[in-house]
Parts: sequence; structure tokens; C-alpha cells
Amino acid sequence: MIYFLAAGNISEIARDTAETFGWNPWIFLSQVISFVIVALALRRFAYKPILAVLHKRREQIHRPN
Repeated sequence: MIYFLAAGNISEIARDTAETFGWNPWIFLSQVISFVIVALALRRFAYKPILAVLHKRREQIHRPN
């Protein structure tokens, strides 16, 4: 914390760091959007069906014969 106060403006430090690592806000935004799309697709087409199968299996195990 003391380093940031001594170094100056935090936004200037962030800008310098972004330039050092080659951070591009448009590429970052496109990656965030892509991640959200993939996460939602996996949730709908993988996570929910797997949970449904597990729930069905759990009911079969607990059902008395």
C-alpha cells in the first residue's frame, strides 16, 4: 500500500503495467464474452443433464425393492 502511495497515481501504474504486458481492452472484452458463452453452453448442455442423471441414479439407489 505504501508503495502505491509513494509511486504516484494508481491508474498510471495500471496503464504502465497494461502497456508492459501488451493488454488490449478489446481482446480482453472479446475473451470475457467468449468465456460467458461457453460457460452458459456447458451449463445447459453438460452440467444440467449430468445432474439429472445423477439425481435419477440416486433415486434408484434409495428406492426400496
